Amino acid sequence: KKCFVMAMFDAGIRPEEMINVRVQDVNWDSERKKYFLYVAFPKEQSFTRTVDLPICPNLLKEYLHTNEDYQAKRLHEQLFKFDFDSFRVLFQERCQKLLNRDDVDLYTLRHSSIQYYCDFVYNGNTKALCDRYGWSYSTRMLQVYLSRSKARLPDGSELVNRDRVRELEMDKESMQQQ
Repeated sequence: KKCFVMAMFDAGIRPEEMINVRVQDVNWDSERKKYFLYVAFPKEQSFTRTVDLPICPNLLKEYLHTNEDYQAKRLHEQLFKFDFDSFRVLFQERCQKLLNRDDVDLYTLRHSSIQYYCDFVYNGNTKALCDRYGWSYSTRMLQVYLSRSKARLPDGSELVNRDRVRELEMDKESMQQQ
């Protein structure tokens, strides 16, 4: 279960995507020394993406060596087999106990992952973020996370909130009219 949580944060995938990861969806790239997950969103099986796991390769490797389906090469079996609803409740109880918060759930891991990768890894590379998290390139979600981020756009300029830009443009126009 620890591997499930860490891999979910590392990949930044939705809980329902993580549950659908099969043994065949885990690949080791020996050149880059990273694991990759092949992820399909359950509602849109035609939409898939590949996500690297740079944070938890040792934990995943340890888990795979103890996973009977992986060892037996039963490729179509789920990678993580447990009752998801029970795990979700257990996760929320542990967060309540450890963090004294009742507003943390498995989707919080995805949001935290997105913010982490916005701040420290992709540094404003919007295409890479969209590819990693399965968003269309025109999504507003990207703006939401980047507006909270410390990331800089590739040209080095800081990201500016759209509302603030509109406000400044209106101020400029009113000053020009005076």
